[in-house]
Amino acid sequence: MLQPIFKIKKQFFDQTRVIRDMDRKTKKVMSKGGAYIRRTAQTSMRTKKGSSPPGSPPYAHGQKKLRKNIFFIYDPERKNLVVGPTLFERTRDKKVPSTLESGGVVTRFMRGKAQTLNYEPRPYMGPAGDKIAPQMVQWYKDA
Repeated sequence: MLQPIFKIKKQFFDQTRVIRDMDRKTKKVMSKGGAYIRRTAQTSMRTKKGSSPPGSPPYAHGQKKLRKNIFFIYDPERKNLVVGPTLFERTRDKKVPSTLESGGVVTRFMRGKAQTLNYEPRPYMGPAGDKIAPQMVQWYKDA
């Protein structure tokens, strides 16, 4: 569910609409779980030069755009927690985050020539969610 940041902010856990739609226990568990998943995904991206090996999280480069643009929100339609990156606003190919997560083919144009690149998956959100999910179940039981 990639969306621009201005749409995402309306669904942050501190917004009045979100607070009104959730009971205290659910809000506490989802907010804590979202924060943990976000932090786990961010810290899995090490700062190194080059490309990470396929199957491991991507390396953070330069401004660390991917690492900085991971957020968690409440989806009122599905009554669900959503954790993931936002769209990259200033790039032609806005599928960067999802291509890194699951791999895929990207066509890039350089100097008027099309170049097709095949990316191997470098998952970072899935493993973070899998790591925190059992703890979230326990937090919900304890709340």
